Amino acid sequence: MDYSHLYTFCTVVEEGSISKAARKLFVTQPAVSVKIQELEDYYQVKLLERTNKGVIPTEVGLFVYNEGKRIVSMFINIQKEIERSRSLVDDILVAAASTIGNFGLPCTVFLFKEKYPNYRVLMEICNSGDVINRLLMRRVEVGLLEGPLQVSHKERFAREEIFSRWIMRNKLFLVAPNVEPYRSMTELSLEELIKLPLIIREPGSGTRASLEQALLEQNLSLQDMNVTMELSSINAIISAITSNNGVALLPKMAVRKELRYKILKALPVQDLTLNHDYTLLYYSHVMKKQPYSAFIKLLTSKDRGFC
Repeated sequence: MDYSHLYTFCTVVEEGSISKAARKLFVTQPAVSVKIQELEDYYQVKLLERTNKGVIPTEVGLFVYNEGKRIVSMFINIQKEIERSRSLVDDILVAAASTIGNFGLPCTVFLFKEKYPNYRVLMEICNSGDVINRLLMRRVEVGLLEGPLQVSHKERFAREEIFSRWIMRNKLFLVAPNVEPYRSMTELSLEELIKLPLIIREPGSGTRASLEQALLEQNLSLQDMNVTMELSSINAIISAITSNNGVALLPKMAVRKELRYKILKALPVQDLTLNHDYTLLYYSHVMKKQPYSAFIKLLTSKDRGFC
């Protein structure tokens, strides 16, 4: 005997008719009769009295009905909860630095959603400094930042049990409008770069930190550059360059479209190593959570599919 026998019996008692119960259950009358007979055989007792007006439960049948209703209700609730849990969307909250958040992760999130339709990635896009702050304040449990990690941050991460995993390395390129005199250039010297109108990101940005580190290796700082604008958005910087308002050192990931369609031009700078790293940060305990674990595994695999 299984749950369906009790469910069929309770339906018959409530409908007062085998034919009505069959219609309600979308089965044939013989199928209902077989279920009732099997239930009676199991308990070795008569559960229904057949009358001219239909069927009524015997004294024992009434007891089985009352208790059976509780059991049937329990099974229905279990099924509803299982169906509800299957339909739930588990949110994965991620803080991402602006370049990777705007230009790399969207394709990864799309791939992840195709594989795990019940998981939803919610991204907070900000600069790298804010990514770290949101992690340390536990507003998020996963962060993606760009640029160099300071020693003080690494020490804090170790105390807080935040793991860091290097994801990839991009290069910063000097990006200029595709007009003269830049159009005819193939590369620039460091001395030429110092004279150009430079647009930079705000403090806390990973792009700015990578630039500062590259300049430091040449015993230079931003004070030595001809900084004309400081903007808090990669898109704003791209717009400014397109309008011939200056140049900027940007990750290639952020300007692929503009370079492809020759709206902007990328120029290497002699003697300036412009590495730009991307790092994944996450609390150790999140690997025990299936949604986060699945997302982190995708991010650290070759199939992550950055745009």
